[in-house]
Amino acid sequence: MNDAEINNVTNSIDKQDTVNDLSKLTSSTNNQSSHTRPPLLRQNTINYKRTPSDADVIKLPVPSGEPPINVEDDETVLGVSAYSILRYMYMALIVYSFLIAYITQCSWYTMLVFYFVEYILFYLWHWQAHHRIWWIPFNEGCYKKHKEHHWEIYPPKNFYGILKHPTDQTNRNTNSTDQLPISTWDYMRHKTWISDHEGLLILLTFIQLVSARLIFHCSYSTIVCALLGFMVMGFIGNWLHHAYHVEDHWLERYKWFHELRALHYIHHLGTAKHNYGVLNMTLDRFLGSFTFTGTKNNKKH
Repeated sequence: MNDAEINNVTNSIDKQDTVNDLSKLTSSTNNQSSHTRPPLLRQNTINYKRTPSDADVIKLPVPSGEPPINVEDDETVLGVSAYSILRYMYMALIVYSFLIAYITQCSWYTMLVFYFVEYILFYLWHWQAHHRIWWIPFNEGCYKKHKEHHWEIYPPKNFYGILKHPTDQTNRNTNSTDQLPISTWDYMRHKTWISDHEGLLILLTFIQLVSARLIFHCSYSTIVCALLGFMVMGFIGNWLHHAYHVEDHWLERYKWFHELRALHYIHHLGTAKHNYGVLNMTLDRFLGSFTFTGTKNNKKH
């Protein structure tokens, strides 16, 4: 055997060893990946098939006609993909806070503090709206209006709303309660400006702004900017809440909206003493009023 033949045999053996090593490495990698739990994929558009097959999931209660929604069962604040929308909300808050700091010469975090205080006040307001507490201002009227919202206008069986309307044109007294879409005007018609329903929240907001001026010596321009931020957040929150109760809303193209709607639907179930948040449910997580099922009894409240 000459030198050329020996070199060919040697190269062939080296190539075979390399192939064997790569095969072992690939097999080892596949074995490791088979035992590794795949991450929960989050997406903006609806694709319920992308939930990991081996993840512990919970099927959320949903209004009639809604597609099934499975979410990962974990104890973290970011347990559902709906919370991905909070990233954009906080980004907007941070940008607004820096902008107001530049304009009014306040601290960069001032607007963030205003937001978190107002968020806590909203949670407390929503909590008391489901309880009769005689010593809380506006509580009786707020409780009645909230009861009307939950059990008359948007009961769990008709989460998208019911309207009484005549079915017999010859007899105007003959009414039925067929399910109909509720317009923004229909939703707002039972409310009045500075009503007893929002009265406590307005009062608490006023106290916060006055305290910011008298105790923390915030400038009037800073307080005006904070009030403007509250008004924008209130409008967005009220609009989003109304969207939950509108069937075939254009936001249904996003998965986070379906999940938030399901969490709000759970709020309408049972005792309605859980999932108080409309968009941000972080406080519900920390204070024990959050639930995926709608059957949790919140003994703290």
